[in-house]
Amino acid sequence: MKDMDGILNNLKLMGGVRNVLLVSTSGAYIGGEAPKNVHLETFTTMSAILLGAAHTATKELGDRLGHVEVNLENSKILIHPAGSKALLVLNVEKSGNIGEIMKRSAEVGREIGRML
Repeated sequence: MKDMDGILNNLKLMGGVRNVLLVSTSGAYIGGEAPKNVHLETFTTMSAILLGAAHTATKELGDRLGHVEVNLENSKILIHPAGSKALLVLNVEKSGNIGEIMKRSAEVGREIGRML
């Protein structure tokens, strides 16, 4: 688990990344740091539901879901798979390089997926 914590912490060091969470597909907290002032269980569960709903809603299109992006007033939430058993949830600044953050977090997601 320490290796996983190190991987998540390295992702958080990217410019513009505020928080990184690793969540099971059922919504259980696995690791990382949640945004301040959130109810952890609600935040992780709703993140898993968002990704699951997007996957279900887009299944008919015959294309693979990459990620879910939630635009907030001052930040964004990026949610994407981390293998078949987990997902990564990132809270990022709008000024951050979203493309680069997504590229790196997708790599981290694949790496974590192999570890789980």
